[in-house]
Amino acid sequence: MTIFAGDDVTDEDAMELLTGQDVGIKVGDKETVAAQRVSGPQELADLLGVFADQRARAVTSIK
Repeated sequence: MTIFAGDDVTDEDAMELLTGQDVGIKVGDKETVAAQRVSGPQELADLLGVFADQRARAVTSIK
């Protein structure tokens, strides 16, 4: 799984290549092909923290 976040029109090229379980996150309010959106860098940091916490819990539950 790939997580790709970007705020620029050039990031759209990469987001168009995402498939399956990949996650595209648009930072800001411009047009996007990304399935998810956050308002700015702080919201992105918060979301990545949530991803990290959930991954840590998942890895711990496997052990």
